[in-house]
Amino acid sequence: MDLNARLLTVARSYNRETTKGGHADRIPIAAELVPYLECAIKASPCEYVFPAPDGSMLRRDTGLETVLRRALGRAGIVLGWSHVCRRKGCGHIEKAPNAGLRRCPKDGRKLWPKPIVRPIRFHEMRHTTASLLMMAGANPAAVQRIMRHSGPKLTTEVYGHLAPGYLRAEVDRLSFGIAPSEPAKTQARVANLVPFVPPLSPERAGSVVPLKGKGDKPAAPLAKNQWALQDSNLGPIGYEPTALPLS
Repeated sequence: MDLNARLLTVARSYNRETTKGGHADRIPIAAELVPYLECAIKASPCEYVFPAPDGSMLRRDTGLETVLRRALGRAGIVLGWSHVCRRKGCGHIEKAPNAGLRRCPKDGRKLWPKPIVRPIRFHEMRHTTASLLMMAGANPAAVQRIMRHSGPKLTTEVYGHLAPGYLRAEVDRLSFGIAPSEPAKTQARVANLVPFVPPLSPERAGSVVPLKGKGDKPAAPLAKNQWALQDSNLGPIGYEPTALPLS
């Protein structure tokens, strides 16, 4: 770990002398992470950044998810709180949005607040990192290198659909200097639209007839401008709304 260059070198896995891909990778360290790593390195009694209490390497079966969720609970990053009565045989539990003092309705004892944490793993934090980078507008090729994917296609296929805001921002790069109209004015224009009947040539003007009803029944009364064309070469056509002006 080189904090001056803000680079983390991944050269091996837990029980192998190399990585799964068979080569070492250098991953950039986010600037906001550096102070926390400095604190961890200073507190460590050995070469490991996060060692076991006795200074040795953590065992492979260490419950890292438990450590992560406990840290989230202490930081208050929770879904809610579960207040539990610890009196033997009581079993009273009630959920609340905070850890405020609550008492058991059965015996008046204080309830013990336990944080309800989202059941996430470190691997899911990896997915979150990639999604946030994509939504922040990071180059997919750079995200691919950070995630150590084999190619940018895998990165965009896996994480691109998680960032609709990012995709909208990208399509908005198509800008032609046209100022969008005010919503209120646009709605008023749409509400006042009337059917548009294209002008007819004199030789076809006699072919305009009201729409027919079903069978021998006469057609229903026609609304204003509701007509159809009857032509030997053309089927009936409708009408289109008038176009909105650009400004």
